[in-house]
Amino acid sequence: MDHILVPVDLSEHSPVACRYAAELARRLHARVSLLHVDEVQSLGFWNMEALGDYLSRLDELRKSRMEALGRLFSAVGLEYQSETASGRPDRAILHYAQNQAVDLIVMARRGHAPLSRFFIGSTSENVSCRGNIPTILVPSDEHSAGRPARPPGRILAPTDFSGSSMLGLEATLHFADAIGADVTLLHVVKFPGVFARTLRPSGSQLDKAQALVADASQEKLQQILDELGSDRLDFCVAAHESVAEGIVTTALEEEMDLISMPTRGGTGLSDLFLGSTTKRVLHVSRLPVLVLPRDYLDGLEPEFDIEFE
Repeated sequence: MDHILVPVDLSEHSPVACRYAAELARRLHARVSLLHVDEVQSLGFWNMEALGDYLSRLDELRKSRMEALGRLFSAVGLEYQSETASGRPDRAILHYAQNQAVDLIVMARRGHAPLSRFFIGSTSENVSCRGNIPTILVPSDEHSAGRPARPPGRILAPTDFSGSSMLGLEATLHFADAIGADVTLLHVVKFPGVFARTLRPSGSQLDKAQALVADASQEKLQQILDELGSDRLDFCVAAHESVAEGIVTTALEEEMDLISMPTRGGTGLSDLFLGSTTKRVLHVSRLPVLVLPRDYLDGLEPEFDIEFE
């Protein structure tokens, strides 16, 4: 990954994404672009005088805040470039990313700047799920897990054993290798809430029915580990009444730094990542989430082919 794009809305939440991206860029030896999108075309003005006044104030604000954000990169010896665009934010971000050979997008999950409705809900989801570039969504301080978001040393990679989730695992492992992180593979078994708990490979005694399902999952996970032979990879099984809640709960309990989510699964039995689960994780996670879009995964060549027993 040679080029990281950091879209910013000039709010107080922008530095969170910039600090996160700066550490990633340092580890990856990547260049950084800061991008601010002006939605002036959709705001509406009574007359040209009002429009001119808005543009003048926006230009002053953008210049000072972009310079302040840029110092977060220059302070750690990183080069960066500042860019601006106009129009609908998600489309402008994806257009820039495609034309400038961006390999990774890092953006704050929340933003409440009065001049920009930029990251409230749909923009971050559209960029992360509808594009074809991996995107890390970093929670703002008040939505984090009680500590500043930190570049990952431990990554949680949920799987439903589908082809897409296997491709997601391959992409996650490449990313982990590049930044020196470890990966824990997770399968969530849906059970009533009374059974919810996280199991390590050593396991603990469970209800018989739960144990049978958990054992089958552990066998598949062990098969993946044996096939890959990576020292950076381990696994766990979680039982939870909700797949998304099981993912988020396990990430916190196991002290993960990042959750890696493909946006599609596609198994006939458990459509784990068919939109709603990934979106639910994005909405409730207090940790950064790496979203691996379907179009991105479709462009990857599988490096291994596991036939589960």
